[in-house]
Amino acid sequence: MKTEGWEIRLNDYLLEKSQQVFKYGALDCVIFTAGAVQVSTGKDVLEGESYSSMKHGFEILKERGMDTVDIFDNYFQRRDNPRKGQRGDVAATKIGRLMAFGIVWGGKAWFKTGSSGIVPYRLRDMEIVWEVK
Repeated sequence: MKTEGWEIRLNDYLLEKSQQVFKYGALDCVIFTAGAVQVSTGKDVLEGESYSSMKHGFEILKERGMDTVDIFDNYFQRRDNPRKGQRGDVAATKIGRLMAFGIVWGGKAWFKTGSSGIVPYRLRDMEIVWEVK
């Protein structure tokens, strides 16, 4: 459940993270998105888990019999139509050969990619959107 004042906190979070550099295990798309969920709801979807590299992250998921999509499937319902994503929802799409994750804000899905800043994508290009209540 989103907590009181979540929109202000999420806006501040997005501004802060847009100024930081992408780094696997420190600020990649999963950590960025999980952090957005946490400031909005208080839920730690990573359950305190941390990793030092993309390879290490995938190893942890494999040990648990999971993939990256399962992180968000375990907490949230998928929307029937990704185009109906609402502010604060989690979004996912393939970028290259990997699934990437972001947060819906202002009618777009914002992703922390391999560069500094956060990059907007159209909701119609999303494969999955999870409703974050």
